[in-house]
Amino acid sequence: SVLEAFLLKADEIEIVDAPPEYVTRAAQSGSPPMLDTHKQERQLSELREIALVLAAEVVDYQLEEYLVRQGIEQVYGAHERILVFVTPRSNASLMIYRGRRQADRFHGELHVVYVQHDNLSPKDQRTLFDNLANARQANAHVEILQGEDPVALIVDYAAKNGITQIFVGHSQETGWVNYWKPDPVERLIMEAEGIDIRIFPQGEYRK
Repeated sequence: SVLEAFLLKADEIEIVDAPPEYVTRAAQSGSPPMLDTHKQERQLSELREIALVLAAEVVDYQLEEYLVRQGIEQVYGAHERILVFVTPRSNASLMIYRGRRQADRFHGELHVVYVQHDNLSPKDQRTLFDNLANARQANAHVEILQGEDPVALIVDYAAKNGITQIFVGHSQETGWVNYWKPDPVERLIMEAEGIDIRIFPQGEYRK
């Protein structure tokens, strides 16, 4: 085995990747059949996944170190980091579900952010409570931000946490248009340079 600290200092890392089925077939060529081939393929698949994730972590670490040395503000890393912005009117269930699935697919992180808003109705407060509870159940990092400019708060949070994608809800009648004036989605797209923005329509999501 190789120490992770050694890999973090490597000048170059090369991944020689092959599907587990190819490895087991090559090993069996000219030899007696292996016992429990499916088990070995599963183990090889897990090792392959660990190697790919570790390589991404090393690249991410070295990128962060380089940016710090050069005094460059970091925008994103090698991993996917999903930020889901929730409001009482957003389609939070769908956004959290899609964000969790996307983060798991790319071995990334899920952040769920809410900007503190006063004078919520009892119904909106219950909805917000449920949304944040769903986020915690999805093992998301939940953050409640405070400030007068939600767009600026989200862009700042995204930059500091290396966010690569932002999921937001939008409606022509309610939600963002009334919550952030004027044109909050367009402003977010312009200010969140280098970050992908995914816009979800309002409406209750059911699996």
